[in-house]
Amino acid sequence: METFRGRKVVIPKSRNWAINDITDNYSLMQRLSCKIGNNPIPLVLWKEHPEWTLRDLEKNVKLCTLYPFEVGMQVLKMFKPKRWLDPTAGWGDRLRCAIAYGCEYVGVDSNKEMKPAYEAIRETASNPENYQVKIGRFQDVKITGKFDLIFTSPPFFTKEVYEHMTDWKSIKEFMEEFLQPLLVKSDKHLEKGGHLVLYIEDKNSEDFIDIMKMFVETELLELKYEGAFYYQGT
Repeated sequence: METFRGRKVVIPKSRNWAINDITDNYSLMQRLSCKIGNNPIPLVLWKEHPEWTLRDLEKNVKLCTLYPFEVGMQVLKMFKPKRWLDPTAGWGDRLRCAIAYGCEYVGVDSNKEMKPAYEAIRETASNPENYQVKIGRFQDVKITGKFDLIFTSPPFFTKEVYEHMTDWKSIKEFMEEFLQPLLVKSDKHLEKGGHLVLYIEDKNSEDFIDIMKMFVETELLELKYEGAFYYQGT
């Protein structure tokens, strides 16, 4: 286990799973279009069994995960951002975190089907103008200004397959075509003294950490690697 700033840091297991599920009020159908590995697409399977409940579906096929809301809130409390950039906005969980915490938020995601969900989540805020989500590839979308926190959960290369994203054939291809360009662009928009935080849940995630550390140390010389902290999970 790696350390973070010289000590082991583990965010405790979530005690309120129901707060995660609120995101499904906005983006359940989009999430069910994502599949785990070689498993069937959950939404297709559900249409074949309309008598099933969502719990029945979960018993028969693995679903792509929601981002744990309480973990997002703990990360925000650790870094205390005023302005947050999220390069892969996902199902809208972290947008919910930003609204609950009260910092400005700019998210980006390539899934066009998520636009109505993001808009619906934004409208739950008293000041929705402070929360934006741009649709498109992070490498291509125009971002303005600097952020004191860049925090995201990249696609889990070894676990999840998204219908709107490239099916990368290797970790090397995934890193070179997606994650490294994400890091380079993020670095350009990171405020001096700010933090870049990635949530990675891949199998053999140590491989990713080592590759990222090497890339940062050789290509992004202004960044300093501070370590890894962990989430206890289920």
